[in-house]
Amino acid sequence: MLSNLQKNILLKYPLLWNTKFIPMAALGILLHIFCFFTGYFDGTIDFTKKYDSLLEAPFFIIITLIIIVVFIVWLIQYFKNNAFKSFYPKSKNALFYEWLQIFIIVVVFSTFYVSVLVGQTLKKRSYFSEDEVKRRVEILSKADMFINGSFESPEIDSTKSVFTDTTINGQIQYRKIVYKEYVKYFGKQYEPTALINRKVFNFKYDDRAKDSLNTLAIRKWLSNNNQTEVKKLMSEYLAIHNDAKLYTNITVEKWFKEVYDYPNFKKYKIINYANPNTKDYDSTYVDYNDYESASPDEYYEFKNDGVYSDYFVGKNILNHNYLILLNSYASIWEALEFTIGILYFAFGFSLLLFSFKVTSGKSWLITIVVSALLNIVFGLFTALGSEVLIYLYLTVCTIIGLLIAFSSLVILKSNFRFSKVVVNLIIWFFSAILPIIYFIYMEHYKNKLMRQYASIENYDYYLDPFYKFLNDNIFNMFIINLIVCIIALFFFSRGIRTWKGIPEE
Repeated sequence: MLSNLQKNILLKYPLLWNTKFIPMAALGILLHIFCFFTGYFDGTIDFTKKYDSLLEAPFFIIITLIIIVVFIVWLIQYFKNNAFKSFYPKSKNALFYEWLQIFIIVVVFSTFYVSVLVGQTLKKRSYFSEDEVKRRVEILSKADMFINGSFESPEIDSTKSVFTDTTINGQIQYRKIVYKEYVKYFGKQYEPTALINRKVFNFKYDDRAKDSLNTLAIRKWLSNNNQTEVKKLMSEYLAIHNDAKLYTNITVEKWFKEVYDYPNFKKYKIINYANPNTKDYDSTYVDYNDYESASPDEYYEFKNDGVYSDYFVGKNILNHNYLILLNSYASIWEALEFTIGILYFAFGFSLLLFSFKVTSGKSWLITIVVSALLNIVFGLFTALGSEVLIYLYLTVCTIIGLLIAFSSLVILKSNFRFSKVVVNLIIWFFSAILPIIYFIYMEHYKNKLMRQYASIENYDYYLDPFYKFLNDNIFNMFIINLIVCIIALFFFSRGIRTWKGIPEE
């Protein structure tokens, strides 16, 4: 039955038979199904302990080795038959379809990790909706102020600080930063280690502006002695805590009594972030009651003279697991960037195989040597000119020159000795021309800004709207470039077919 099927494919669809597309696609689909369900089960979260993926390096190494073995067997079968060597007639678009099948096969086997990631992500998202996760994360973030949150840095006392080494009245004054001994909120002064000076926990998903608004809201509660909102927040936190089936020995009333000290908020106890009698309680855990100042060069510590409470919550476990859930709603963009990277890898690898098929192994190896020599020469010119753009200019000019040379081969119907090397170079490097031109333009525009605002000290060209637009759309440029290259290859493959029909001189 299989032999008859192979025979029918050979007679009706010789290109599919030659590339072994159907069996390779079937194997690839089975691999993705296996990886998806593996990732889905691996994404299961036990909320009573910290989530940690069970898929470690050995799993991915084994999968990669299996793919390499499959590829070796496939390549042996694929290169066994060459229509050009057998003078088998090919249609105008046959070369493009052949490359496209190679590209799809490489993509299918290169993106197995994406299926693992999609499976993990879908499982994590199945627990709560995105809005619910954000709501819970906001509660966890706010409540951290009443557990063991970090402190805000006090303002620098400019009257007592020396910002640079200097000499005053013949005396050397070294750089010294002095901070004010108080912080001020809503017209009232507090000690730097007062509860009101704590910050909410940053889950990294929301921007800092939202964290600042949440911190400001809680400080306003405390300043206005709004006990109702504070107790409501504690109650919501414990509801999430209980929903995760975590054990705690604290209640809303006990918690409130331990930490609330209106109006100075100086006398409070630190709630343990985990049960001190379990292995999750790490003595090396960063003590939030010591904090770094805003100064990039110096550290300024404030010690909390309070003591740890006898009560505890599962803060570490909750924050860790909800950060995982939160990231599952953001990881789709990371997966997209990863996928584009894989697509470029597949595109490049498929072009290497394609060029090997349409030329020869000997010319393929010569092309590698020529590419290395060109890079050495371009590197020498770049070093002598002390300008990175020289390398990019030379590369663009070389690619354009190769395109002109190949066009002349097709138009004039000539086929000199090293034309195969020219074809290989074009196939390998034509896709780089658009990104190189893009980065050359960015660099020129940056230099223009630096010359235009040379009088401004420490001018930041990233603030320029157009430069920011160019920088923010680099990823989109690579997507467009891939689409343009595939379209260009459609027409380019026709030229290669014509060139292959020209007898070698």
